[in-house]
Amino acid sequence: MPKYGFMVSEKLEFRREIILETDLDEDSFLDLTERAERISDSVEDFAFRLEKSGVKVVKMPDSDTNSPDSMEIEYWDHMELEEKPTDGNQ
Repeated sequence: MPKYGFMVSEKLEFRREIILETDLDEDSFLDLTERAERISDSVEDFAFRLEKSGVKVVKMPDSDTNSPDSMEIEYWDHMELEEKPTDGNQ
């Protein structure tokens, strides 16, 4: 019976809350958050960059990643695997 190897991508989404406090007007604050979003590689990094810019982080996001809010799997390639010849000793 043929065997196949599949390549899949798994995407997990987490929705987490950060509570921030700032004296900036809304437009300046949104510009700052958009800039921080572009250069951040994690939620924690995003909060850190905002804090470095003078925004007070009142509540950091939960770091529990055990239960994603959504998941998606995408299959993007497959190949038939070659059977290794057996020598009768297995």
